[in-house]
Amino acid sequence: MLSCPRKSNKKSAHVCSGLIYDSLEFPYQKLRKMRLLLLLCIATWITYSCKNNSSEIDAEGSISDIINMPIGADQIIDTSEAAHLEFEETLVDWDTIRHGEEFTKIFHFKNTGKRPAIISDVKTSCGCTATKYTKDPIPPGQSGKIEVTFNSSGRVGYQKKSINVIGNTYPPRTLLYLQGFVSN
Repeated sequence: MLSCPRKSNKKSAHVCSGLIYDSLEFPYQKLRKMRLLLLLCIATWITYSCKNNSSEIDAEGSISDIINMPIGADQIIDTSEAAHLEFEETLVDWDTIRHGEEFTKIFHFKNTGKRPAIISDVKTSCGCTATKYTKDPIPPGQSGKIEVTFNSSGRVGYQKKSINVIGNTYPPRTLLYLQGFVSN
């Protein structure tokens, strides 16, 4: 590092052998190198952590065999072979509940398809609605359930909440609804 015998009066700039440089330049260069090193470490970690275990992929009857329905680009999708969830009801009206009360409904369904059904996610339209659902594969002809709880705290008036059921089924998304009135 260079030693500077004299300083200029301009914003901590140093004058050394005719060169003017900002005293903050060196810390910024170190910070830039540290960021680059951190990004390189993260990229390396992601690359090595995303490797597949080939024994799971090649196994007969694995989850990937249940989920995937391989077809060619020029083929028509045969939905008769897919899993299909048939719900007893898709719209539930709770009529009127009081502010602060919870309303719970269990949606029952049956897999009427020819493949095991796997529900990968159940998303709600609002944080006031919580779900519990069957996470194991549902064989053809078997039933499952989705429990939905609506919390009316902070809600007043007419309410309609949607529940989006996502899985390896045809159609891949099924919408369920809860609706009703919340009184004071």
